[in-house]
Parts: sequence; structure tokens; C-alpha cells
Amino acid sequence: MDINIIKNNPRVQLTSMLLTKGETQVIQEYNLFLEAGLVYEYGINTEINYKKAKEYYIESANNGSGVAEFCLGNMYYHGKGVKENYYEAEKWFQLADTKGVLDAKKYLGILYYSNFVKYPNNFQRAFKFFKQIELQEDGKIHEVLGNLYLHGKGTDRDIKKAKYHYNEALRLGQKSSKYFVDIFSKLNNENSEFMVINSIAEFRKEDFKDNIGAILITSDTNIEFHGQTLYDRNSFLRILNTMNDRLKEIDVINPDRTNEVDVFNQICKQTAKNLVYDQVAADINCVEGVKREYTSRCLYGAVLDGRAVCTGIIEYFRNMCACRKIDCIMINSKDHTYCQVKLKGKWYYFDLTNAIQYIRLGILPTMFLISEKAFLERHPNYAPRENYIIYPSNESFFETSSEEKNNSSNEERT
Repeated sequence: MDINIIKNNPRVQLTSMLLTKGETQVIQEYNLFLEAGLVYEYGINTEINYKKAKEYYIESANNGSGVAEFCLGNMYYHGKGVKENYYEAEKWFQLADTKGVLDAKKYLGILYYSNFVKYPNNFQRAFKFFKQIELQEDGKIHEVLGNLYLHGKGTDRDIKKAKYHYNEALRLGQKSSKYFVDIFSKLNNENSEFMVINSIAEFRKEDFKDNIGAILITSDTNIEFHGQTLYDRNSFLRILNTMNDRLKEIDVINPDRTNEVDVFNQICKQTAKNLVYDQVAADINCVEGVKREYTSRCLYGAVLDGRAVCTGIIEYFRNMCACRKIDCIMINSKDHTYCQVKLKGKWYYFDLTNAIQYIRLGILPTMFLISEKAFLERHPNYAPRENYIIYPSNESFFETSSEEKNNSSNEERT
């Protein structure tokens, strides 16, 4: 909802004046509950008061207002004065949708697309709602439809339609879609083929025939669109060659690939050496940051630009690990991306993005391999999304190492 439109609404202005004078009886007589809720939610000529806003919205919703139902959903979606609850938000958005509130369709689409609520057919649900409002001049809606058509999620894969929606998104100011528009402009024709691989480790040059115009790197676990990226042929080969050179450097330092702990440490050190956190891309209010929003979340930014946000850093790291047969899965929370790594048969939580600065100072990367409990105690806002596959992680790496050392000592004594 546009706050400027709300502030300039004559009924809202009148309601704000009546509330200032304490004329609550008039609010009731003229059914101005919705407007009173808006006054308190957005602090129009008064202090923001989410509790009062919610009370007025409920009164208005009880009188049949779909907009009030949307506003209640919005409060639960954003956690305004209430505990963030996506299922409660979904309930109110659904009620608003039945009354024709178009914004409710958009938010329902986002809930399903982002897997904020857990259902087996979320992408189909998202596609249905976004298709219903695709004629709205909204770049984000077109970008999401482009993603769904590109990956064949919720609908059949249709590259031509994906290209159309990315172009529409860019036309409407969704600058993150420029990445896709640029790639499609590099492809030879509308019928360019796509090779889908789980990680760069699976790629074989002999499979890269001339008629394949682009590559999709996806992930077989914890599938999110953050980890499913489209690359044009030339960019992909540049990424591949650069990563191979870096892997060769690791082999020179640590020729024994069977020692996965040493290989893990070297991959971390080399990541810290070659990558910086892209603070500009993390700032969504910065024009240049919006332009780099997508490239900094994939191998393009991490490898070719040498800068990435957390998602790009972990995407790069998981691919490097895959090339050396170390199990690593990407995990997205609402606010951050990190990973789980499997070493010596056990899984650990690992936040490479925050560890990089300390690794550069010479601290051993395995120091940051910790249990799920320890990780979430330090970072309660980083809880994985509900649909994620999470492996049991009950101890830190050094707890495991200490236990192994004790067992080894006991065996020697025996």
C-alpha cells in the first residue's frame, strides 16, 4: 500500500482529526474503523500504535472490509505489533482475495513462491496467483513469472515466455532482471538448448555441444531459486576455467585429496583470498546495488567479479566442495544464507560469510564448524526455512576431534 496515497486520503485525514479530538463515537457511527487502523498503523498525525491499529482493522473486517483483512495479513506478514506468522497472514490474505483485493493475490503468490508456508504444490499455487495479476504494471511479478517459466516450476518450462517476462520486468524498473535479459541477448536463437547440472563438478566439456546455448546450475537438496542460476556459454566457460585454476592451486598446497579436513581448510582460505563481501549489492536502497543484486548471488559475481553477498559466497563454496567430493548443502533463512558441511562422517553448521574476515587473520576454518544448537543460539534469526532438508548436527568439529583423540589415547593405553 502506498503510504502517500493513504496520507492524502480525505477519509483518513478526517479520521486522524477525529481521533486527535477523541471523537471515537463518530468513528463508530460513520464506520471509519479501517481509516482509524491506517492512522495508527502508519502514525498519521499521531504515534504509531499497532495494538490499536489491529483492533480497528478487526472491527472493519467484521463489517466485511477486504482491505482491512489485507491490512491484518500485512501485519502478520511483517510482524507489526504481533509475532510474525505466515500462516495467519495467509488466512487474512485469502479472505481479502475473495473480496477482490489485488494486493492480496501478490502476497499470497510471494508466500507460496518463497516457501514461507509449507505445502507440496507451492510453485503451482504461486504461478496461479501471479498469472492472475500479470497485467499489473509490477516488475517483481514479471520477474517471478520469468523464474517460474525458466525453471519449469509450477508450470511447463517455456524459455520464450521466460524471456518475455524478464524483459517486461526490466521495462518496469526491476533492475535485477537485467542479468537474465543480458544472457538471453547472448543466445543464438529462441530455441537455444539448456544443460541442467547439479553443480559445476558434474560438467564435462565433451557434453557442451555447440547447440547448447546456456547452462542451469541447480541443487538437488534444499532447492531455492537462489541456488538455481542461468549462465550463458561463454560466461560459464570463464567461470569453469577460473575455478579449475583455483582448484589446481589447492592441489599444489595440499596434494592429498583424501584428507578432506585439509582440503576443506584450503578451500575456505582460498575463498577468503579471492572473494569480498559485496556490501553495495546488499544495500537494496542503492541503485548500483539493485543492478548487482542477482550477479552477487551466483557464481558470476563470486568468480568473475570477485564480490558476492552471502548467497553467492555459499554457492561458490558448495561448488568448490563438490569438485573435491565434500558434501555441502546451501541453507537459506529469511535473513541469511549459510551451509551444512559433512567432514569425517559428521555434519556441521558453517557460516563462511561471517567467518571470512577471521580466516584472513589466520584462524583455522574448522574453528567455525559448530552444532545446530550452538549456531541457532548465536543467530536465532537464521533458522532454516521449513521446507529445508537439515541433517543432524549435534556437536562442534573440535568436540568431535577431542572425542576422537580421547578414544585414540584409550586404545593406545589398552
